[in-house]
Amino acid sequence: MKKIKVLVCILLLISACGKTEVDIKTPPSPPKPIPVPAPHRPLIDAMYFLDSFHRRIDQYRLNPGDPSRPFAMIPDHVNTGENPTSLTIHPSHKWAYILNSKDHTIFSYTIDPIGGHLGHFQTTPCDFKDVATHLTMDLDGKILYAVHDLAAPAFYPYSINENGIPNYIGP
Repeated sequence: MKKIKVLVCILLLISACGKTEVDIKTPPSPPKPIPVPAPHRPLIDAMYFLDSFHRRIDQYRLNPGDPSRPFAMIPDHVNTGENPTSLTIHPSHKWAYILNSKDHTIFSYTIDPIGGHLGHFQTTPCDFKDVATHLTMDLDGKILYAVHDLAAPAFYPYSINENGIPNYIGP
């Protein structure tokens, strides 16, 4: 009697589970790939250094042909305003921005996609009274921030238009 009750319970459980067959002939569809955005990469390998004393930017390019000098200076220094304190590069690698803290300006430069040479194309006067010390940009390259952090932190936002020109948008 006990064996029949157990067998009936097992049969009831199996029938309650529904269809237990697996179709082995049809393989499962592969998962769809998740699109990954291409990283922002420069077209050239260049480095830029601010030289506040000489009011200029020193430019260097990767020099793979000479292991003793892995970087070669790009001819012609690029002039800046008075006391350049910060440099930031747009995520598209089309433009670079320099904050000149003593004359309260932001210099905008194009970046040559072949040689990496910087070309000055815009000087934006800064309307803030404090001395800003740093520049930073949001990840999508739409807002450039001049930052004053000496006493009380303050942020001065600039929108970046389609031509790379910063425009102050207020506090």
